[in-house]
Amino acid sequence: MLAKSSSTLLQSDILKSIEAGVLLWQTNSSTIELYGRWDRLLGYELTTPAAISTQDWLDLLHPEDTQLCISARKEITSGFRDHYSYEARIKHKSGHWLWFKEEANLLQHEDEEPRTVISTLTAISEQKNLEQHCLEAQTQLNNLVKTLPSLVYSISFSSGRMYIFDDDENLMGLAGAEGDASEWWHSKVHPDDVAKQSALFEDWINHGSSDTLYRKYRLLDAFGEYRWIVDRTRAVTSSDRATDFIGSFYPLSELNLLQMRLKKLAEIVPGVIFEYELRADGSSCFPYTSQGIKRIYGVDPEDIRDNADMVYQHIHPDDLSAVKESIQQSAESMREWRVEYRICLPDKTIWVSGYSVPRRTSSGSIIWAGMVVDITEQRAYQDKLKKLASTDELTGIYNRRFFILRMEEFFASVQREQQVVCVAMFDLDFFKKVNDTYGHAMGDEVLKRIAEEVQKNIRRTDIFARIGGEEFALIMPHTSPEEAAVLAEKLRIVIGQLNFTHNGENFKVTATFGIAAMQKGVPRADMVLNQADQAVYKGKNAGRNRVTLCSSLE
Repeated sequence: MLAKSSSTLLQSDILKSIEAGVLLWQTNSSTIELYGRWDRLLGYELTTPAAISTQDWLDLLHPEDTQLCISARKEITSGFRDHYSYEARIKHKSGHWLWFKEEANLLQHEDEEPRTVISTLTAISEQKNLEQHCLEAQTQLNNLVKTLPSLVYSISFSSGRMYIFDDDENLMGLAGAEGDASEWWHSKVHPDDVAKQSALFEDWINHGSSDTLYRKYRLLDAFGEYRWIVDRTRAVTSSDRATDFIGSFYPLSELNLLQMRLKKLAEIVPGVIFEYELRADGSSCFPYTSQGIKRIYGVDPEDIRDNADMVYQHIHPDDLSAVKESIQQSAESMREWRVEYRICLPDKTIWVSGYSVPRRTSSGSIIWAGMVVDITEQRAYQDKLKKLASTDELTGIYNRRFFILRMEEFFASVQREQQVVCVAMFDLDFFKKVNDTYGHAMGDEVLKRIAEEVQKNIRRTDIFARIGGEEFALIMPHTSPEEAAVLAEKLRIVIGQLNFTHNGENFKVTATFGIAAMQKGVPRADMVLNQADQAVYKGKNAGRNRVTLCSSLE
């Protein structure tokens, strides 16, 4: 199914150490080119680049995720977007499913129609497992907060029977008690508290019993003493009907111990576990956060318990509006909140990923329970991969593929608008002799030094690339042929003045430049590069180490 491709747009040796897959596809072709570590991602041993048909690629995806890929590509090919990102499952060669994230960017426009798209696939199965682990831990935390299991009880809605579960400490001497819930409760609650607590329970039932009922009253223990307790009750529902009630009560003196248990459980969860509340009046706060908030945001939980402003102050200014908008969208749709953004700390800026699920309270506020994790290393890895796709590995300047893409962009712009763009090529004279005399390692040092010096002496708007072994090229926007010749002459002199030393022997190199201009009437961008190349050849025949204009500019 996977076949070798003749394309050499990407150098596979650049991507050998990258734990990711790269896709390159054009909208006018049904073939997708593959680069990167597909052997480690999916178990396929490829000689990259390799090619696969679009249908074969879709066949690798999980049936439930195929439409995600089709929809994402449709948006970019139809011109609605210039990028997309989605998460899906893909089949490993051994037959099991792996989670991956595909992020694609449109690299080229021609006549306002998308043509070339590059996307990266990174494995996120571990991240998915981490999210599941965090959600499970969060569920445990929520259950602890909702029930505070010091002495747990259950009440059958149909029979009214109550049972208090056994515990190791037999708290208040009540463990194991059972009987009619109403009778037991009225016999144990302090007479002065009965009326008020009964009214609270009835009101909770009448309003749907969807939230946790919190009550504080005095309860008679097995030793004949009334003790203040906190009672938390929740309804167990089936088909939107209450079937049972579960709850817990504990003496107020046990509160600190329970908080310590919660704190220890929260600390084993990576990142930050939080509850974020958006009140009906538009203000917000964090009723609960784990201690991880200090590592992520640099604030203490107490600082944001009543007001969330300190957290917003640490969000990168360029990301703040998007974060607030995502919260508003989640509040309106009551769907999960998921967003990536930057946090500014005193000594660094980090990337985080936030995920939470909203619920509406009876007071009209919305509370999100979720987590935030640091993804700085993952983002840095993705940025490195993007840079490798457009950079020459030896010199660090742009590579031929990126240069051609930019040339075609400028060429299309010249055809639409009245502007002047020149292209210069230069070739190092007798460079083979340098390699033969001093070795290829020294030759590489010469190439790197020349690239560095040229980069220092060009304008920020110029685009400089290595397009062959000892061949370099330069795009000079808004530059006339005369101005291009002046800049090329300057670079020729800079190169000729460089001194190189190998084993005590000094030597110099020279370069021959050729210049061409993008003009209306030239049918293709590659013809401009060919004209510059012909000018280089003409200069070499005239003695080398000179700047030569192409024939159409003479």
